[in-house]
Amino acid sequence: MSSRSPETTGETGDARFDKVPSGTYTFTAEADGFARETQKIAVKPRDEKSAETPVPVNFNLKPQITVKINGTGQAFTGDVVELEAEVEAAEAVKPALKYAWRLAGNNTVLASTPKFKRNLVHPGTYVVSLVVYVHRPDTGNVLLGDAVHKIVAEQRRISVSLSGPGESKVGEDAAFRAQVKQLSNSDKEATYTFGWSVDGAKFGGNGDRESLKVTKAGRNTVRVVVWQAVGGKWVKAGDAAHSFVAAGPDPAKGSISVSGPSSVEVGDGVQLNAAVGDTNVPASALYYSWVVNGRRYNYSKSISFPANAPGTYRVTAELWMKYQPKPVKLAQAFHSVTVVRKGEKPDPLGDLMSAILGGSSKPGTSTGTTPTRQPDTNIPVGRAYTAAKLPAAQFSLNGTWNAVDSKGRFNGKMSLSQSGSSVSGSMQTPGGSIPVSGSLSGKTVSVILSFNSPGVINQYLQDMRVSQAVGSITAKATFTIGTNNNELQGTLYPFHVQWNDDGKTVTIKKKWQGGETHSGNPPRSFTLRR
Repeated sequence: MSSRSPETTGETGDARFDKVPSGTYTFTAEADGFARETQKIAVKPRDEKSAETPVPVNFNLKPQITVKINGTGQAFTGDVVELEAEVEAAEAVKPALKYAWRLAGNNTVLASTPKFKRNLVHPGTYVVSLVVYVHRPDTGNVLLGDAVHKIVAEQRRISVSLSGPGESKVGEDAAFRAQVKQLSNSDKEATYTFGWSVDGAKFGGNGDRESLKVTKAGRNTVRVVVWQAVGGKWVKAGDAAHSFVAAGPDPAKGSISVSGPSSVEVGDGVQLNAAVGDTNVPASALYYSWVVNGRRYNYSKSISFPANAPGTYRVTAELWMKYQPKPVKLAQAFHSVTVVRKGEKPDPLGDLMSAILGGSSKPGTSTGTTPTRQPDTNIPVGRAYTAAKLPAAQFSLNGTWNAVDSKGRFNGKMSLSQSGSSVSGSMQTPGGSIPVSGSLSGKTVSVILSFNSPGVINQYLQDMRVSQAVGSITAKATFTIGTNNNELQGTLYPFHVQWNDDGKTVTIKKKWQGGETHSGNPPRSFTLRR
């Protein structure tokens, strides 16, 4: 108090100046860590009784603080920028400090902690403001300090190169590799995914390395598109193409051999077996045919018949490939079986002379009779097989799929594992990974997408306070298995949220999830490709 010695308050914050004559006085209040405040007070003359009632002089000192924002001022689209508040204040004050981060042009509080994160979706200048305040029950919020920070975001630039073979052959595997080179001077690594196609048809997964089995002779063009995760969406960042020439497939080939006795006695049984040698045709596309003394017989791997009379059986074993409209003979092998009377020794030279002269060189011999079994007239037929065309594998969900949402909101990379009718896995989104569970019934696949992280949910709601209040929520997708085992067409049932916000607290009123529909966010087409 001017003209008086200072007084120090106790724990209650009160100081008392006694016997103050009438007049005008200047009062100053000071406290360590708080800003000084000054007031002028006029003390009027009073009678002796009223002078005993103190004249109140009230001060509400504000903490003395300085506020700064630390963080980069230069970034690129797709970067997640983190800013941090630097506050100098008395240690006793810091626990009570509150923070409010905003972007210029938007009064919504985007964060209320000392740190602020933001995914820079668009190029341009971002102006971030920070307000530091305390809340007092008697006076409400009291502003203590503020700061402003600018971030200039540039469009990220990359170059994409694609390497692979210059020549190949139908039926062979060809490997390709995509490489991304940063043209922007950024120290942050962006998140990329890759989409592959050959001559316009999609193949492979989402990695930077893929291989394909060449199916077309002539010029083939492989293209890779690089997608960058920006603001919860996949945005095209670049592409590259590579062409190669493929020679035609190797022609179907195969060899066959016959094993079994070359001589037997009358009354014995004869069994001959065929064996396949060098072939590029799958076993499921092959079958056998036997010709005995000019007559065609069964299509199994072996043939048996009784030796009823002396003579020679001339046997041909043929190897065939199923083909439409007619089967194709790949190879044949010859085998002769001489039947002699019991106790006689075979005479190969006599048999040879008999064959040359058209009759028997020995009395009492005759041409061997053929088996009595009638030929099978139903010759196996089927599709054409070459080294490049193998039977299709049974459908399986196992592997990595590209999830494509018709609205571009739920795009990502989905890895699935199938065990019987049960399906499990995960889906990678720009904001993080989410678990996937479901089932396979007939030709229908159903999966549930579980969103358990505010960071992942915020990709779709674009409001962190609401995303934090949601906690967890699910969406549902159903797919139909068609003729293309590498593409599933289906329907996405997205989630929907209704909430109230009074400026202080966000209250979730209702969640539509797990297949429930809302007119504000109706079902839409959803595709899986691998």
